Amino acid sequence: MENNEATTTPESQETGTEAVEAPAPTTLTGAPLAEPEIPQGTYNAWDNLSDDLKQEPSLRNFMNSEDPLNAVAKSYVHAVKKMGVPPEQIIRLPKEGEPMDDVYSALGRPDDPSNYSSLPDGDDFKPVRDAFYETGLTDSQAKNVMDIYMKGMEEVQEEQTEQFEKERVQNKLAIQQEWGADYQRNANLAQRAFNQFAPKEAVSLMEETGIGEHPAMLKMFSNIGSMLAEDNMLAPADGQFNSMSPVQAQVSIKDKQADPEFMKRYMDAKHPGHNDAVKEMKKLYELT
Repeated sequence: MENNEATTTPESQETGTEAVEAPAPTTLTGAPLAEPEIPQGTYNAWDNLSDDLKQEPSLRNFMNSEDPLNAVAKSYVHAVKKMGVPPEQIIRLPKEGEPMDDVYSALGRPDDPSNYSSLPDGDDFKPVRDAFYETGLTDSQAKNVMDIYMKGMEEVQEEQTEQFEKERVQNKLAIQQEWGADYQRNANLAQRAFNQFAPKEAVSLMEETGIGEHPAMLKMFSNIGSMLAEDNMLAPADGQFNSMSPVQAQVSIKDKQADPEFMKRYMDAKHPGHNDAVKEMKKLYELT
């Protein structure tokens, strides 16, 4: 019977050159790898592996097993139990100087600094968000940091408030002891002198900081009030206009003119408080 199959000639024979064989795979010790012995009647898993896997020394031992696939599966399960997690969940730590982004992402860092839910929006907190992101914090870790920070701020605020109240009490006791029986009179002079010259901003500052109750401030305004009272230039405690001196009336007029709300009532004839504002200014001008 005639054989119609074509016969191929290796390229090395056509060109007359000698064929170069690939180096035989070796183990880590340099010894040549032995071809696996496939038991008769078993599935030849070795033939179904890719060439690169056939060169892997760690797999060749499985090929000598009666059931290579089962042997590989058992080895995988054993490795997972030893490591505690599947291989795909293992994180490779970068070398020193290499970026940590892959590690941070695998651990749960948000994709973008703006995705930290515990931080308020806006440019004020952008440096904080960026710092959390560069540090690799997860959203829950960032929330824990903010909770600790806010708790610390609350404790500091409570301590400052307690210290503030303590100093106010100490200042009042100190000036009471120094003035003795004259405390009420001197405190009244200080209050009247302060109210006569201090703008609204100064009043707010004194109340917020407690500096108005400091002995040095009380003594200063008490002395001012005493000198003004001697010349009948100190505003009365009841605030009645008929007790004002001409100088005091002029000061009060300037204060009224600098008050936008009062001037609105004074200048707007349709304003409900217009008539009262006009009467007040009329009395003041009569005293100048």
